[in-house]
Amino acid sequence: MEHRLPLHTLYFAYLLTAWLFPNTMGAGELIIGMEQEPVMPHLDGNTIIVDGCPVVGKAKADLLKNVLLKKFSAIGEIIYSNLPMNDTEQTSGYMFLTYATPELATKAVKEMNNLALDKAHTLLVTSLSDYSKSINVGKHWNPPEKKPYHDVGNLRSWLLNEFARNQFALLHQNGDKCSIFWHTNSEEIRIEERDDWSEGWIHWSPHGTYLATMHSQGVILWGGDKFERVARFAHRDVGMLDFSPNEKFMVTLSQNAEAREKQNHSLCDMIIWDVRKGTPCRNFSGSINSWPTFKWSHDDAYVATLQGGKIYIYETESFRLIDKKPLAMPVSIYDFAWSPTENIISFWTPETNNTPARVALMSIPSRKELCTKNLFSVAEIQLIWHPQGDFLCVQVLRCNKKKIEGGQVKYLGTFVNFELVRMREKLYPIDQVSVKDAATVTCFAWEPTGNRFAYIATDSSGKITIPLYELTKSGKVGEVSIFDRGNSRINELRWSPKGGTFVIASLRTADATIEFIDANDCQSVAKVDHAMASELHWDGTGRYLASVVSWFKHKSDNAVWFWNSVGRPLYHKQVTGLHIFAWRPFPPSLLTPEQIQSIKKTLASKYSAQFDAEDKMLASKASREVIERRQVLASEFNVWRTSLLSRYSADKAKRDKLRGVDTDKEVGEETEEELEFLVKTSREVVRRES
Repeated sequence: MEHRLPLHTLYFAYLLTAWLFPNTMGAGELIIGMEQEPVMPHLDGNTIIVDGCPVVGKAKADLLKNVLLKKFSAIGEIIYSNLPMNDTEQTSGYMFLTYATPELATKAVKEMNNLALDKAHTLLVTSLSDYSKSINVGKHWNPPEKKPYHDVGNLRSWLLNEFARNQFALLHQNGDKCSIFWHTNSEEIRIEERDDWSEGWIHWSPHGTYLATMHSQGVILWGGDKFERVARFAHRDVGMLDFSPNEKFMVTLSQNAEAREKQNHSLCDMIIWDVRKGTPCRNFSGSINSWPTFKWSHDDAYVATLQGGKIYIYETESFRLIDKKPLAMPVSIYDFAWSPTENIISFWTPETNNTPARVALMSIPSRKELCTKNLFSVAEIQLIWHPQGDFLCVQVLRCNKKKIEGGQVKYLGTFVNFELVRMREKLYPIDQVSVKDAATVTCFAWEPTGNRFAYIATDSSGKITIPLYELTKSGKVGEVSIFDRGNSRINELRWSPKGGTFVIASLRTADATIEFIDANDCQSVAKVDHAMASELHWDGTGRYLASVVSWFKHKSDNAVWFWNSVGRPLYHKQVTGLHIFAWRPFPPSLLTPEQIQSIKKTLASKYSAQFDAEDKMLASKASREVIERRQVLASEFNVWRTSLLSRYSADKAKRDKLRGVDTDKEVGEETEEELEFLVKTSREVVRRES
């Protein structure tokens, strides 16, 4: 079907066609066109308008055109192009490009819009079809239909629980069922359970406001008392998602359609969404090496990603690159991490033949370097921030010698040392802790609310120790204690979110054990067994620990065991096909550190008796609830049994007719028969004593 233009837009159509197809129309054809009402070529969906181009003279026009064509040809085949000139023999600041297919034009708009051509020019790319719609707006404006407001309830209602209970979610039955429970000291209380709630993973938002489920068409956020749908985000074949720290934004990822055909799994499409508005902020396409690809500042003001050895930092007001250029160093940046409490970014560059490895702290957006450290004989570096942003640990794997075999670098005589940066002191002093006796160092972890850290060290003979260090205010790093665990298979260390206690465990083994250690008294308070345990999860309050046997590690006997903070078992729950266990996170406390400290001081004297009384009341209440639930089940069974008896009675006439007798009154004849059979034959000789 031909799309005909009205006569009053004929001149625009002629000019546009002349720009796109300069050799296809003459003045005579224009006159004929005016008499016969011309037909617009069906290429408006293939054509894009590139605005924001530099304005240059005729001498540089061809050079500019070639530069733009080179950039936009990376999207696909361009069949026509035109860079219009004005009356002063200068370019008009925009360009028309026609691709071979509408899909390529759509891709160009998606990927090339807001492209920084240079420091002074950012290209704005628009589809010609969209431009045509904008100039053909009708005279009469119809206001959009007002949608009724749907109240999903208080999105943080779970915080109002009178007993300060926490919630947890389970994805089980091999992913076919999702359940949410209240956690108590003696049992779980089911809140919600749905079949096929998610087609992929489930994910709590960082403050626990939303539960995200993944589907073939995108992501859905649920919340409120009854977990109603709050928002929906369309992203076909979404495979991963991640939230910003304050839940303002969400990133979704899917495999690139073209890459899927070529079986290139590293090429992906990513969308950053505004969670409250439900609208996309910016799209990205490219290869990824790790997830999450985007890392957020603590206040959601900036988001950064590492690509090609450069850090691209975007401000989240408009999602434009700050300073219109990435953060680059003479040597490619290998990794980076944001401070959890300030807009400070840490990054490191590897060692080369002529330059040492380098670790730096930089303030954003000023890009002012706050602290740098050069390191030699470096094999690898890890950047580990303290959860409160008080310290930064630079874990350095050093080597005595490097050797290249088969094009790969091998490090000989490796050992570990920690460079500890004090972020709250002037000039950012750095302390050093060397670990030369250990063959491997794993699971370095800061105490979340203190100034201590611990890690697992294994020597060449397989002996395991867990050193505990403290950074004192006097500027020293002291070893508080060291826990010797011999040849045990400990492979996990987790601090309680409130500090003071950490657990060490030998996970993913048939005889898995979990040990609770009091860091204040430097002693083990409990050691428990949980065979085949594969995961450990502290709840947000630090009062409970869940040990999980996941389906991904063990196909049978999937279960969750709950322990209190000193290792006393509370209860366990068998869960078939358990894929995911996740505590619901808590938002940051509104109390000041001084108020929290005051509560801790008066906790025993002021609240202990009250809490003990409430615990006893809850225990008796729990017993009553169990009895009430059993009564409900018995009542439901009796109703079901009564309905079956009613059906049996209703079918009596049909049953008697089919059998010819009243089966309810029929008495069968009884025949009594005696059977005799030989059981055993024995012969016994009795001799009489003389």
